[in-house]
Amino acid sequence: MKIIFLFFAALNIAFFLWQSTIAGPSTGGAKKQLVQDDRVQTLLLLSEAEAAKNGKPKDTLTAMLESAPSKGKKYAACYSLGPFEKFPQLKSVSGQLQELDADISQRKESEQVVLGHWVFLPSFPSWQDARKKVQELEQKGIKDIFILGRGEMKNAVSLGLFKHESSAERRLAQLKKIGIKPNVETQQTTKEIIWLDINVESANQSVPATLANIVKDNSDLQVINRSCK
Repeated sequence: MKIIFLFFAALNIAFFLWQSTIAGPSTGGAKKQLVQDDRVQTLLLLSEAEAAKNGKPKDTLTAMLESAPSKGKKYAACYSLGPFEKFPQLKSVSGQLQELDADISQRKESEQVVLGHWVFLPSFPSWQDARKKVQELEQKGIKDIFILGRGEMKNAVSLGLFKHESSAERRLAQLKKIGIKPNVETQQTTKEIIWLDINVESANQSVPATLANIVKDNSDLQVINRSCK
């Protein structure tokens, strides 16, 4: 029996050595990795080839995201701040807005600005005729009048240039009492103004608070809520 036992033990040892030689060393149960044949060329994506050519290697996911067409952003809130007429004010406010997590852009517009309301009597045939009318008005207590000496309105009698329409209306009422019906002409000019369009991607409460503080410090500015495009 002892001889038989030793025979089978020697047979098992021989089989184990033969299996190790054929199958190679044990990996301890770890999964075997696929071995790439050196004769097979590695597949290179087009995006990776472009990145390598530009000297900026990128991973495949980054290349795909950058090459994908950009879609329009969806904003949670949109505002317009302005109007700005002076560059120093625009520069100062823009500096305050840079800290906001928002897209900010400038937009230029042209608008008609009323310079004043001119009350006057049309041109008289001569300077002497105009001067006679002025003396008549002065005798009735009308002051701050003068005769235009040149231009298309030469020899016209100016009865006042008023910034506010209400002031011009009071002048008209004064002249109406003494039987004078002058002409009224609104003086206008065109000027360029700038608005800042502010688009916020998330409901950031700091944006309305910042805009409110800016308007508080700059009484000539206003904030307008607008629809996001």
